Amino acid sequence: MERDKEKTDVIFRTFKTTFICNDTIALFPGVAGNQSLETCSSYQHIGQHGAASLSIIRDSTRAARPSEFKALKRELEGLGYNLRVVTRMTRKHITERQAQLRGTRR
Repeated sequence: MERDKEKTDVIFRTFKTTFICNDTIALFPGVAGNQSLETCSSYQHIGQHGAASLSIIRDSTRAARPSEFKALKRELEGLGYNLRVVTRMTRKHITERQAQLRGTRR
């Protein structure tokens, strides 16, 4: 698969509980998850792409260690993502999601 030319910001988080399969989740903070500003796009080994509720993720996860997200990062890069790992969501990410939502509501 051809790799993206532009970098995609990604935040890796690990669930605090162990009942969730493949505890690590990749969040794309600049990509809208659905029609709500309170979600962003996400990816997991099982389930793959989907919308993630930012409040649920905040409350039920912690920052993932590189050893915890290594395999998931490799899987995403194999899908063509050109990733920039970041640790926090910024105002820029919120603005990007807002612009996407405005574009889809026309």
